[in-house]
Amino acid sequence: MSMIEHIFRRRDLGVIDSFIGAGILVVAVFTWAERSVVVHPDPSAEVVDNWKWQLWQIGPVVFSVIGVWLLWRNTSKVPWFRTLCLSSLALAILLNQYTDVFKHSGNLWLTIDPLFVACATVAICTGWRRVMAQRQGMEPANPFTPIAAVIATGLGAAVLVNAYLTNDPGAWNILDPLMILALLTWAIAARRTNVGDAI
Repeated sequence: MSMIEHIFRRRDLGVIDSFIGAGILVVAVFTWAERSVVVHPDPSAEVVDNWKWQLWQIGPVVFSVIGVWLLWRNTSKVPWFRTLCLSSLALAILLNQYTDVFKHSGNLWLTIDPLFVACATVAICTGWRRVMAQRQGMEPANPFTPIAAVIATGLGAAVLVNAYLTNDPGAWNILDPLMILALLTWAIAARRTNVGDAI
C-alpha cells in the first residue's frame, strides 16, 4: 500500500478522533485565512481584484476539500457527528451574518466559505452517485434526489465564484440563507449512514 493509499483508506474514527480531526481542519483553514494579510495588507481594498489574494485562497479550499472528505469517509460509525459539524457551520453563518456575536468577522467568512464548498462537493458526489444507483435499480427511485444534486452543484459553484471572483454583496444576501438551509438539510441526511457508504 502506497503512502497516498494509506492516508486516504477508509477508517472508522471514534468520537474523540472525529472531534480532533474536525478541530485540526478548522484551525488550519482559519489560520491560513487569518494570514491573508500577507498578500492583502489593506482590508479596505477590494480583495477579489487581487490575484495574489485569490491564489492564497487556494490553500484553504484544498485543505477544506481534503479534510471534509476524510472526515466524511471515516465517520460512518458516528453519523451524528456529521450532523453536528454541518449544523455548527450553519450556526456560524447565522451568527456572523445576522448578529454581532462575531462582529461580522472577515476571517470567519474566509473560513466558512471553503468549508461550505467542501461540504457541497460531498453533497454533489453523494447525490449524483445515488442518482446513478437509482437508475441502475440499486435504490428505490426518488425524484427529489436529482433535484437535490443539481441544487448542491449550483449552490456550491455560486458560493465559490462569489467568494473568490465577484464578491457581490447582493448575492450574499441571497446565498447566506440558502447556505444555512442547505447545511441543515445535509445535516438531516448525514444521519443516514448509508449516505456516507455511497461514497
